[in-house]
Formats: sequence, C-alpha cells, structure tokens
Amino acid sequence: MKTNFLLLILFAFLAFMCAACGHGKSSAAVSTVTYVRLVNATQLSDVKLTAVDSTNNPMSTANIPATGSSNYLSMTAGVVSVDVSSLSGTLAAPTVSSLSLSGGTYYTVVAYTHNNQIMLAAITDNQTAPATGFSSLAVRNVGADAGNLDIYLVTPGGSITGLTPTITDVADLGSSLTKLITAGTYDVVITAYNNPSDVRLSVSSVEFSSSSTYSLLLTGTSGGALVNGTLVQQGGAASVHLADKARVRIASAFATGGTADVRVSFGAPVAVQLPAVYTPSVGTYGLVPANSSAYYINVNGSQVASLPAVTFSSGGDYTILVYGSDPADPQVTVLSDNNQVPVSGANIRLINIAVSSPEGVSLTDNSVPVASTTLYGQSTGYFEVQAGTSVLQVQTPDSTFSSYSSTQSIANGVYSLFLLSTTSSSSQVIIRRDR
Repeated sequence: MKTNFLLLILFAFLAFMCAACGHGKSSAAVSTVTYVRLVNATQLSDVKLTAVDSTNNPMSTANIPATGSSNYLSMTAGVVSVDVSSLSGTLAAPTVSSLSLSGGTYYTVVAYTHNNQIMLAAITDNQTAPATGFSSLAVRNVGADAGNLDIYLVTPGGSITGLTPTITDVADLGSSLTKLITAGTYDVVITAYNNPSDVRLSVSSVEFSSSSTYSLLLTGTSGGALVNGTLVQQGGAASVHLADKARVRIASAFATGGTADVRVSFGAPVAVQLPAVYTPSVGTYGLVPANSSAYYINVNGSQVASLPAVTFSSGGDYTILVYGSDPADPQVTVLSDNNQVPVSGANIRLINIAVSSPEGVSLTDNSVPVASTTLYGQSTGYFEVQAGTSVLQVQTPDSTFSSYSSTQSIANGVYSLFLLSTTSSSSQVIIRRDR
C-alpha cells in the first residue's frame, strides 16, 4: 500500500513537471514582434508612415510615391500609434490612429483620402491559404459614398451582362465573406448593387495566384460615386487601381427660349459622346475617360470655338454649363462636383444659368440665408442644411426675377438646385439629388 501511494505521488509530480514544461514551451513560442507596411492609395506623391510601438520605439518609412507601398516595419506588438502624413501640405491634417497589433502577425495599412483627410484601413495578412488551384478573395468597402456594391470576376475582355456577381451587396463601411475562386486571370468589374450598367471601377487582367489570399479594399473618389481599388496579396504585392473614368453631365439653358440641341464629346478622335441635352434641361451623369482634357461641344450642330481648359480627373464628377443669351454664341463653364455624402444632414448648392443681373440670386433654406450674390454662370459652394422638410427660396434683390419657393423633403445626401432661363424674362428651377 505504501509503495502504491509513493508511486501515485511520483506520477503526479512527473505529470505536473511535464505540464509546466509544455506551458513554458508554448509561451516561448508566442512572438512579441509585429509587422506593418503602408500602401499609398491617396494619389499624393510623398506619403509616409511613422509608428510608435508599445515600448515607445519610433519607426518610419521613407516617402512612398502614389500607388506605391513600403517594406514591412518590425516592432513590438501591442497598441501602436500610427501617423500617416503628406509633406506636400495639401490635406487638412495628418491622420493619427491607434492600432492593436498582435505578435507574429503581418498587417497592411492602406492610406486613402476622404473629405481632404488621409484615412487608414488595416488588413490582416495572416489568413489561411486555400488549396492548390484556388484563391480566396474578401472585399471591404470603406468609401462611405458609393453605396452598396457588386463585384464581378469575368474572363478578360468578357461581358458581365447576364452574369451573377461573384460577391454581392458589399455595403458602405462593410465587408464581404471570403470567397473561394478558381485561380487564374480575370477582369474585375465593380458596379452599383443590383445595377450592372452602373459601373464604378473596371480593372483588366488581374492575376489571382494558386493558394493565395487576397483582400480588395474599395475607397472613395473626389466625385463620390466612383471607387478606387487596392488589391493586397497576403505575403505578396499590393497594387492600387485608380478609377479609369470620370463622370460628366450637361446643364443648358438659353434666354432666347425654345430648345437647343447640346452635345458633348470626349477624345481625339471622338471616343465617348454624352447623350444630347435639349434645353432647358439637366442631363444625367455619363462615364468619360479619366484624365481627359480633349472635349468638344456642339450646339445645334455648330462646334463651340472656345472652351475652358480643364482635365476631367480620375474619379471626379463634373457639370458642364452651356448657356447664354443666344445658342449661336454660347458660354461654357465647367463645375467640379463634390458628391461625397456628408456625415449628417444634406449638402446643397445653387447653380445660376438664368439671371444675369449684377446682384445675382440668393438662396434661403427655411428662411435662413444659405447663399447670396450667385452670379450668372456660377455656382455656390456646398452648404450644409438639416435633413427634413425644407422651404427653399430663390430670389434677386431687384425685380429681374420673380422669386421661386418650393417645399422639399431633404434626406441625407447631396443636392444641386439649377436655375435655368426659359426666356429673357422667365426661368425654371430643377432640383437634383446627386447622391
């Protein structure tokens, strides 16, 4: 009996020691080092990352060019303060964020811009790789402006007509589940949810390698509707794909009354033509080649000789005003539109192509002045108003224009109020919800 008792004690001691040895080995295997790299999706040429880890050890990258990425920085795991800034000073302020980073884990931090500030999105690069012959893809929509999106992967040069999206209904500030796909080369097409004709980004011939994991981060553009895409291969390259289109519409009116046929085309030779607008009216946005500066305007079949010099930048929204006292001698103004959705309330602006008096026109919202002295052929900036019922009133200090008043239901979004001439003495108002 005594012998058995001593054996039990010996076995218990050995078990305890083995357990202790095993625990110690497991603890030693836990890494205290984390790894971070930066991808510059801001379109700025001099973005850099500075990070301070949990031991107050500062680390920084060199300046990263537009669409470029840095090497991984190694630092102590824990809460890391990350400062991403641009030396050019074109942004409102640098962005400083605190990220909780795990030991032994790789992270990709994507820097992008929204409302004139650098924003950050972190991607974890430690996902389980798929089997041979397959790739995995997850999508995050951090644009906050474009709305819900569908993602198609199609054979290079193929059409998405009649196809089911590969990943569907990725909401603003939302993420998709990881999708397993057959490895290969695809065209990636991003559209508005359930609207394949509303293309927001198209990227040709993207290779998805076997046994590789990818994250596609969709970020906003200056116009708000189109998106840029950053594709991050876990353990591999990160590539930035900027919107290859801009969106343009026409607004036209002439004081002579009647209708005029206004057509706008882009490219040399002509590559894209917007649908004709018959005055007085406001057209819808159409896609044109990004970064194009060659455009042509015809009014009643005659080409306008002198046009403002403008570049229709990647991801931008624009309104071309064609107006004047006579369609035989039109004036042209190109407006840059900001259709980024405000955090709260609504943004509204007034565009005047009706009243040519020196006093211009003014706009009030629920009897509160919003804009004044908006001259002929000009637009106000965007003004924030409360969502809800608004009584919008447009008037001039003199009698050249009889005031316009309308009760509107204003939701969170972006609005343009167009004042269009119908004759030399009368006008009409068109209110468009742009986003």
